[in-house]
Amino acid sequence: MLRTFIRSYSTKNLSISQILAEKPLGPCSVNGWVRNSRKQKDFSFLDVIDGSTGRHLQVVVLSCKLPSETKHHSAISVCGELKKSGHPGQEIELIAKNVELVNKCQEPYPIQAKKHFSQNFVRQHPTYKFKTNGTASLMRLRNHLYQSINQYFQDQGFLHVHTPVLTSNDCEGGGQVFKITTSTANVASNPTGLESSTGERFQSGEYFDKPVYLTVSGQLHLEAVTNGVAKVYTFNPAFRAEKGRTRRHLSEFWMLEAEVAFIQDIHQLLDIMEDLVKHLIKSLLSSQVDDLKAYARAAKISDRSEVLESILENRFKRITFSEACDLIKTNEALNPVLEDFNREHELFLCEKLGGPVFVYNWPKVAKPFYMRQCEEDGDLVSSVDLLVPGVGELCGGGLREFNYSELEDRIGGSVELEWYLDIRQKGSAPTGGFGLGFERLIQWLVGVENIKDTIPFYRSSHECQL
Repeated sequence: MLRTFIRSYSTKNLSISQILAEKPLGPCSVNGWVRNSRKQKDFSFLDVIDGSTGRHLQVVVLSCKLPSETKHHSAISVCGELKKSGHPGQEIELIAKNVELVNKCQEPYPIQAKKHFSQNFVRQHPTYKFKTNGTASLMRLRNHLYQSINQYFQDQGFLHVHTPVLTSNDCEGGGQVFKITTSTANVASNPTGLESSTGERFQSGEYFDKPVYLTVSGQLHLEAVTNGVAKVYTFNPAFRAEKGRTRRHLSEFWMLEAEVAFIQDIHQLLDIMEDLVKHLIKSLLSSQVDDLKAYARAAKISDRSEVLESILENRFKRITFSEACDLIKTNEALNPVLEDFNREHELFLCEKLGGPVFVYNWPKVAKPFYMRQCEEDGDLVSSVDLLVPGVGELCGGGLREFNYSELEDRIGGSVELEWYLDIRQKGSAPTGGFGLGFERLIQWLVGVENIKDTIPFYRSSHECQL
């Protein structure tokens, strides 16, 4: 009796993924949703899912005990006996003693059984899409990559830091930022407004006493932390007020950013970036092949496993910005390079060189103020972009300017960045780092056509569902 009780208790809250892996024969309970159902005269067969795996658990129940309103995607709770299955396609099945219909799926319901829906259609139903094979597999892949990134940096001795979401700095200097205000800001009481130290006008009724924005990057804060902690990283949401409504743009996204002190050579940074990406690919191939294949089937694309394996076979190419421009000139169909590459330039370089490409040593005018000037050429900075096939820029980074006078000239007397300049005189060490767009990483590795599908709830210009 005691053994039966322990067995029942230990399997009561197992996920379907755990049940299929551990096969704990005996009393078992499971909660989930009906993916498919086949009702016969004496018995009914339910394929039950709970999102923990792309596979289902087959439930066998007497047809007379199955609630009549049990339909596709209905929520159910099942108690019964887990037994070995005689069916060649499965090792175990749950013989139900009781099936409780927790909540039926009322009509109209847009996700119908055994029908294929485009990812664009599924995207329009954010409260239903997580029951679909494509979205559920993509969320599991996202979860796995998130865990693998953290594991990589922890194994390499990095300290994780929570950088702020609210900031008074526009790190990229592009001006595509969301400004923070409150719904109670009393604009009428101060129609002329006040002027901040940066010259920007704001209302006296605002919550902060200067303009504050949603962050576009945690890099500057990470640099402050490296003035005492040599290896740090953050994994935070970032926000950019871009107007683009393309398959490549999000207004809210997740950024992995890392910063390392006492670094002098740009190639040391490239080594970390390449090692990280290859670690993530190996991790996917070792345990997530089923979900890669499940997403490929749902999205009707080719399985990415072979592509990922081929990436591991070779070192990423490394070329200077000047060398990249020379290659682009060989393609007369491309527009000339001005200060930066466009997406066509980036994809061409990846195709030409057969895979991911590091482009380093950029013109100073093309990069933000904090990039370190190259010793061999004062018009260049030790900056790098990692370009990948199908996506373009995946990572951006470089060495940070350490020369006080040079940095002072670039900042131009900005009061908001006095602290950034000051640490150069207070015992800081040379640093370097990079940022990686998490959704772009998923898009590339998994082969997702639209970046909006890589995040549970996407935000873009004029679009903010839920």
